[in-house]
Amino acid sequence: MAMIGASVALAFGFVWHARNAEEPFLRCPLLGGTVVPYAMRRRLAAGRITALTVHLRCITRVVYHLSASEAAWH
Repeated sequence: MAMIGASVALAFGFVWHARNAEEPFLRCPLLGGTVVPYAMRRRLAAGRITALTVHLRCITRVVYHLSASEAAWH
């Protein structure tokens, strides 16, 4: 819950800064286009795949007390 709250707060902070800065790094209209939202969704999907492949192995090792080679097979 804290991570979700922090990400929402940081997103609002980013939008506020982008609207109030003289020359923002990313302009808000750019985020509403067609390319940037598509790329952001693809990047989030890649993050989920990485989380599943890396963290799931760590969880199976810790919770089920498996060795590294056994966790790779589950």
